[in-house]
Amino acid sequence: MANQHDEIRRFAESKDIVIDRWGTEVVSGKKHERERKLGTLLKHMKRRDTLIITEISRLSRTLTDIMSIMGKCLDREINLYTTKEGYSFDNTINSKVLCFVFGLVAEIERNLISMRTKEALALRKSEGVILGRRKAVVRKLKCLLKTATK
Repeated sequence: MANQHDEIRRFAESKDIVIDRWGTEVVSGKKHERERKLGTLLKHMKRRDTLIITEISRLSRTLTDIMSIMGKCLDREINLYTTKEGYSFDNTINSKVLCFVFGLVAEIERNLISMRTKEALALRKSEGVILGRRKAVVRKLKCLLKTATK
């Protein structure tokens, strides 16, 4: 998170942009923008404001959400910059295509991560590894509480 803040700060300085509001999101990009601080931030942004993110996948991990967010930015003439890709997304066809491609890559990456995680958990389970919270710990704790009250 600190690296992303520093990257955005350096980018803003290089473009003579003054940052007057920071939005930090720790929830998954898989969630819809309305369920995240991003939705509130976008609501409060005005015409010709600037939104700087490190990469398109920070907006969302689904293509449809990314395109929807970009559409809202375009409708309200909000400048959208990414520091890693080094792009300014505007109303040109090139920007829209790039946004689509980066959004598609973000969604594919999210699906691959999910698939690998499920495969790894299935392998662990087949090896006999107990997944999740151990139920025995809770039972022992309840037994200790019952004997202590007698």
